[in-house]
Amino acid sequence: MSKKTAFRQGQARHLMDVEIKVFPEFIAVINRGKFSMADAQAGLIRVAEACRIHQCAKVLLDGRALDGGFSIGDRFDLAEYVVSVLPQGTRLATLSNAPVYQPSKVFEHTANNRGALVRTTNNPEEAAQFLGVDVKYLA
Repeated sequence: MSKKTAFRQGQARHLMDVEIKVFPEFIAVINRGKFSMADAQAGLIRVAEACRIHQCAKVLLDGRALDGGFSIGDRFDLAEYVVSVLPQGTRLATLSNAPVYQPSKVFEHTANNRGALVRTTNNPEEAAQFLGVDVKYLA
């Protein structure tokens, strides 16, 4: 079972809904709606805080319910932001479908080249394996 934290962005001024769930082995972030850099950055700050509070070094960003519409530049900027915000050593798996998922993996390569441990995929089993968690949590 998961424990939801108090952060949920869904008011009219926000484009993207960000829900954080804390599981025993990892933190899941479920993103819904239209991508917004401001909402993504605000959500990542709260994810980093949840990592510190729960002493968790594994994070799943689930963007399967996220609308497309963010550029290569947005992916690059978000990857740099992830590196600056998440605690060092945090493993981050992003799970998404087309058009959000891109095989070029700009986000993954940018973050990894800056010292992060990131995997982007459209496959729940691959995300679970990277994080070392049971895939049943990603269904």
